[in-house]
Amino acid sequence: MTTTLCNKMGLIPKQKRIRVMIMGQPGVGKTALLVRFVTKKFIGDYDPNLEKMYTYQVSMESEMVTFEILDTAGYAVQDKSYNLEMNMRWADVFVLVYSITDKCSFDDCSRIKFLINYYKKKRRLSTKDHPFEVPVILVGNKVDQQYDRMVTYAEGRKRCQELGCVAFHEISVREDVDQAYAVFKEVFTSWKALSKNPKLKRSSSDHGAEAFFNSASKFISWPLVFGESACGSPSNRSEDTQEFRARASTEGHIRSSVAVCRYLPSLSARGSICSYLKK
Repeated sequence: MTTTLCNKMGLIPKQKRIRVMIMGQPGVGKTALLVRFVTKKFIGDYDPNLEKMYTYQVSMESEMVTFEILDTAGYAVQDKSYNLEMNMRWADVFVLVYSITDKCSFDDCSRIKFLINYYKKKRRLSTKDHPFEVPVILVGNKVDQQYDRMVTYAEGRKRCQELGCVAFHEISVREDVDQAYAVFKEVFTSWKALSKNPKLKRSSSDHGAEAFFNSASKFISWPLVFGESACGSPSNRSEDTQEFRARASTEGHIRSSVAVCRYLPSLSARGSICSYLKK
């Protein structure tokens, strides 16, 4: 009775609930990332076809936060396009993961970000009170495998700006639990900033995706299959390693330290300021 009365009087702060959707090709470390965050343990092998929801409560910035995290499966979008749209419209924040050792997973982030923009735009048109922005955090995983790197830090940071993501992290889920925590701390920070000012201007990323796709109709006609992109499925990648590395554009300096690139001061002015933080 006392708790109910306190709730009605507003004496107990309302619990913050953030709905997060983790996306990316199979094998990039999506499930490992969220399991590392929730359990502090690293487990390397998971079923790529298993889609699961995780609920985790944690204190951040002296506030109790409940994360509802949807780990997406590597399924064919044609077969479950309705579920994909519902999931994307459900989420408040997206974490877009690629492997720095897999150029195809990196390139596929552009397509997935376009899908996010597409479905969120549909929701904006159908729901008057829906925010104009949706935070997307770009994460490059497996920095512990530097000798197999095919995507540089600079390429990841540039793609983050091009796609209009709010932040960019390079991490090793295997090596450091704090880096996994930092990603979800970024989720909370981005969500909190948006909730304070939900009617932000339309993101330039809604237009920036046109650099990768000519139109929505042309894009939707593509075979939207997670795990299969222009590079082909893993089983078909039989090219010579040197030729593949040449296409991966890895010339130049490769940073060995884990880095975070954050774009502030506002979600609508992305790319204007970039603070490079080394851990």
